[in-house]
Amino acid sequence: MMLRGLIAALATISALPAASQMSCGDGTGTVSQQDYICAAEETYAALDALNAATERFLASLDPTAKGVVWPAFQAAQDIWLRSAEQTCRAEALLYAGGTDAPAIKVRCFTALTRDRAAYFVALTNRPKG
Repeated sequence: MMLRGLIAALATISALPAASQMSCGDGTGTVSQQDYICAAEETYAALDALNAATERFLASLDPTAKGVVWPAFQAAQDIWLRSAEQTCRAEALLYAGGTDAPAIKVRCFTALTRDRAAYFVALTNRPKG
């Protein structure tokens, strides 16, 4: 999997009380905890879509160019991940001290992840030539 470490970006979900037994919309926990759990579930779906898009992109590469192109994209992806984490951390700071800050951070990461998946879909569908 290309996106090693992305799941670690959501590791704070385990800090919620009984988070492993909570799911979106089940009515357990506080409203803020539920909001966070729902946001995290959306992020996991976005990560799955990004992983699928990057795998399709990898499969679309010309085998003779793959050895040069793929490592460059892996390095870019690592930089993107750090940038996304910093961007969302900064956005959450706008709500520092508020109960919505954790969910806002996760929703930010979801949006950026969806954008990144769309980027890889566009690359996969690029005119070849």
